[in-house]
Amino acid sequence: MSIRNTIPLTDHQKTQVLKAAREMGMDRADIVFYSGPSAYSDSLDKILIGPNIFPATVASEKKKSTILQRLSMKAALAHEFAHAQTVRNGIAFEAGSLPDEFQASIFAARKIAGLDELDQCRLILDAVERSKERGGNVKKLKSIIHV
Repeated sequence: MSIRNTIPLTDHQKTQVLKAAREMGMDRADIVFYSGPSAYSDSLDKILIGPNIFPATVASEKKKSTILQRLSMKAALAHEFAHAQTVRNGIAFEAGSLPDEFQASIFAARKIAGLDELDQCRLILDAVERSKERGGNVKKLKSIIHV
């Protein structure tokens, strides 16, 4: 499992998330802060923001060996927002499936505003890494996604 922040979010961090969300075109009503892992809930149609929206902050947890561990808060938020967008546009795959996760990272990199080039590159690498970790074929996945 990837190591990301596990410390509850501070008010300052929540403000950072909301600022980034506005820059990406999200509606404040789409965001719910809670103590679990960040995710998009298709049943609630909400982006759930937990501590892991941020990379690890404790020095002992900064052994960054995966792209997912290195995603900035903005990139992680964009990935979850991409899930919301693909569901709302009727192009999502089964929640949690490899095609759905692959597509969310690619969609975020290509379509979500407010990301710099590094975040875009890391999201594309995240899609590739997720595919490899789960035994997927990147070429096949690229041919079936709707981005």
